[in-house]
Amino acid sequence: MPRSLLLLLLLGAASAHAEMQLGTFSASGPLLVADTFDNQVIHKSDFSSDDLKRMAERLETQQRALDEQSRTIERLERQLSDQQRTLDDLKRSR
Repeated sequence: MPRSLLLLLLLGAASAHAEMQLGTFSASGPLLVADTFDNQVIHKSDFSSDDLKRMAERLETQQRALDEQSRTIERLERQLSDQQRTLDDLKRSR
């Protein structure tokens, strides 16, 4: 199970990194991005409400993709477990 979590995080990080390039957003409303560890402002950009809405929609799309990947990983783990049991049964029957 921990391997699947690691795989999920790696897939999600790669996907999120690719999707979060903000160069396509226009400059119109202030948005502060804070460092969540020490609450210091690390970046200040201007985004409109429409920009923020598009960003939220992208995040929702990413979350759906991650959820689907998680379900796929769980399904593959179940298949692997079934195959391991079948292999063990075959070994015992010989």
